Amino acid sequence: MKRICFVIACLVSGVASAQTVNLNCYTEHKGLSPDTRTQYTVSVEFLEDGAILNVDGKLTFLTQQYDAPVAFYSMNPWYNLQIGNRDYSTKYALGVPSNEPFALYLSCDEIN
Repeated sequence: MKRICFVIACLVSGVASAQTVNLNCYTEHKGLSPDTRTQYTVSVEFLEDGAILNVDGKLTFLTQQYDAPVAFYSMNPWYNLQIGNRDYSTKYALGVPSNEPFALYLSCDEIN
């Protein structure tokens, strides 16, 4: 019985420790084709070894790229979430699939 209570407590603490961040992501690149969407509502639920990305209601599981939670990715569909990367002007940058001939990264501001 003690073992079952311990397992339940671990599961509850694991679920409670998941952090969710809400983001407003937008393009800054002026050379995009007119049909490319320029703004997305995004939420990211960080898990122990990955994250669940919600882009306008579409869920995608992201794998943690390094031991430190600073980069997450998915290959199909392709997404790349960078956190605190100095190459981008904002704390969060999201690489999204597009029809452009280059990787499309969006700047993201955290929404409270």
